[in-house]
Amino acid sequence: VLAPLPSTLLSGLSNCLVVLGPVAGVLTVQRCERCQIVALCGAVVVSDCKDVDLYICTNSPPIYLGVAGDNVKFGPYNTFYS
Repeated sequence: VLAPLPSTLLSGLSNCLVVLGPVAGVLTVQRCERCQIVALCGAVVVSDCKDVDLYICTNSPPIYLGVAGDNVKFGPYNTFYS
């Protein structure tokens, strides 16, 4: 989805790649497994995820509500579109 979004909830996804256009508000990611998520967002909240890689550009530090063994990784936003 490359159109601007007011806010976004990604919930219960598995084995997928999600590329989002600008999310003006909060991107919430919950109960996802083995996913890659690429997004521009105002803020991001991640909870109850396992083996998820997030490549984000955000105005505030991400909020992570999980445990160390969940294998959730944060990296810099790594794509472009026109």
